[in-house]
Amino acid sequence: MCGEQEQRVEHVKNLLINHENVLITLENLLIYDILFSGRCNNMEVVLQIVKDLGFPVACCLYLGYYLKKLLEAYRADIRDITDKYDRSIEKFSRSIDKNTSVLTALESKIDGKEE
Repeated sequence: MCGEQEQRVEHVKNLLINHENVLITLENLLIYDILFSGRCNNMEVVLQIVKDLGFPVACCLYLGYYLKKLLEAYRADIRDITDKYDRSIEKFSRSIDKNTSVLTALESKIDGKEE
């Protein structure tokens, strides 16, 4: 084989290896989804993840998942607080409008008596 053909063969081998790595990664992502979604609390899955990727990577994945869930909870809390605030402001606005109308009525009565 000439040098160009050897390079092509090597390139195809690398593509196949990368393709295999992508498939393994996708398989692992499915395992993580099962593990972290709460559908599976199997220790064997955790051990397999640690074995396949190593302890530091497995910890980083879990911490990433934990942060995602924590942010979702914070966003839900912020949404609730914002909704309560909006309702309070709306009630306060209605109260001010009612007080304004009452003060306007009192002012017109007072102006009527002064004349």
